[in-house]
Amino acid sequence: MKLLLIHPPSREVYDKFERKAIDRMPIGLAYVAAIGEQEKHQVEVLDAEAMRLSLTEIGSAIDSFRPEVIGVTCTTPLFPISAKIVEMSKEQMPQTVTILGGPHINALPREALMQCGAADFVIFGEGEQTFAALLKHISKRAKPSAVPGIGYRDGQGIILNSPASAIENLDTIPFPARNKFPLNKYYDPDRYEDAYTLMVTSRGCPYNCIFCGSSATWGRKVRFRSATNVLDEIEQVIREFGISNITFCDDTFTLGRRRVLEICNGIIERGYNIKFLCSSRINTIDEDRLEALAGAGCTEISFGVESGDPEILKTICKNIELDQVKAAFEMVKSFGIRVHSSYIIGNPGDTDETIRKTIEFAIDSGTDAAQFSISTPYPGTPLWSMAIQQNKLKSRDYSEFKWYYSVVANLSKVSDDDLINYQRNAYSQFEESRKKMSHNKSLSCQLRH
Repeated sequence: MKLLLIHPPSREVYDKFERKAIDRMPIGLAYVAAIGEQEKHQVEVLDAEAMRLSLTEIGSAIDSFRPEVIGVTCTTPLFPISAKIVEMSKEQMPQTVTILGGPHINALPREALMQCGAADFVIFGEGEQTFAALLKHISKRAKPSAVPGIGYRDGQGIILNSPASAIENLDTIPFPARNKFPLNKYYDPDRYEDAYTLMVTSRGCPYNCIFCGSSATWGRKVRFRSATNVLDEIEQVIREFGISNITFCDDTFTLGRRRVLEICNGIIERGYNIKFLCSSRINTIDEDRLEALAGAGCTEISFGVESGDPEILKTICKNIELDQVKAAFEMVKSFGIRVHSSYIIGNPGDTDETIRKTIEFAIDSGTDAAQFSISTPYPGTPLWSMAIQQNKLKSRDYSEFKWYYSVVANLSKVSDDDLINYQRNAYSQFEESRKKMSHNKSLSCQLRH
């Protein structure tokens, strides 16, 4: 069958955010594309965001390719435009089978079908095996009742089949089909000079932060790819695609000390000259891991701190100690690795005082870069449940669920306008502090010489 997989454009959603644009390859869609190829289908991918395509141009591409199946992925803020693409597809080609998937669908599969009447199927949970099974049923025109992890309509009702089982051996999943994507379009200008790619080496998160929706897709049990499997994918990225910049987007790349060391030592032993970034937690780094990471080419580690107030950290179930953060950042930087940290403004219970403490903590923490997000209750998170239970949800316009300059549910003790002002001021204050630090450092060097 002819399959067209679409990543929707997001510029309209994020156009008010005054930061440098980062284009990311949609890694989940790349895995789905690989499954389509493995199942011997004719697969084409349309990354409408990377290619800067309008809805009209997407429609022209659909008309040109004439697919039998169209799959559209979406995060929560992109659900409205993803639904538009599915509706447009059905108008152009009524016989085409349409499928919606992605993080938003994982959390709200029934609602997605209700809100997007043009979608024939939704896929929720881990998608690879489900997608392969659904394609077989579509090609045979068989009833979908035996396919776990999908939702569909049966007459006037909506049916959600039982969830699919987690894929225990991640090494059995084919590498993402990067050959189907415009790899020269993916840039992160603050971190890499050249194009980069994403890579995932594990799935699942054992922690229970109330703002995170990871477990809605991957569950709490962490499953790891083998070090050899990861190293083989790195080799493919270098040899076949000429890319030497990699962002590992595991929830916590540094979980599993022995495996981290195996991957890093393997990068060194195989002679891969790469730069990479990863995410970590304060309690999953030590000198051995940092030495290995630095030697293998790690240039930045991102940490979620989220608040500068101990009581707020308890409220959001972050389970870190603030007095360990600065020491951890110093240790990371001592190995020549840059530190990025993220903070949330408007956590449940946040006050003017706790928000100011958070901004001050970020400035004083020693982090090289900081991200300040407005607390947003994404579907599938405990925070979403809290917002619903407390009747705090202001909007179901999912295009507003975007962390930046938008408050869709306020569980803090600060007004919406003040939260947005705090976010703007946090960025300006942090950047000003770093300019002063850079100036003072430069002055100190001049005085020494």
